Amino acid sequence: MNIVSSKIEEKETMQELEKVMTILEKYLLETKAYVNPSISLKILAKDIKLSERLISKAINKVTHKNFNNYINHYRIEEFKKLMSMNRHEKFSISAIANEVGFNSRASFYKNFKEIVGVSPSLYAKGLNT
Repeated sequence: MNIVSSKIEEKETMQELEKVMTILEKYLLETKAYVNPSISLKILAKDIKLSERLISKAINKVTHKNFNNYINHYRIEEFKKLMSMNRHEKFSISAIANEVGFNSRASFYKNFKEIVGVSPSLYAKGLNT
């Protein structure tokens, strides 16, 4: 196999992985499966009828994240959406974090800070100004 043909095969593989990501993203946005704290690669694979290996490879190669980081990004975006609807005026940050699929306050705070760059409470304060 020469370099040209291996590049072509690599490109086709990337196109297939991007197609898997399109299917996965559509499913997640339509069902909000990410708010289920028990969501797993196995459950997701069964729901969208693709192999766990293929989904995992697509997430890794296309987004450069692992499954948990990928799902947590969706959860954080959902949290931010709920916060912008002034949910934090009625509910605690931890309660909203639970609502979007985090079942650990520590995990939520760690992931939020990594993804957003500020703590959830600092983010909430910014919404009030």
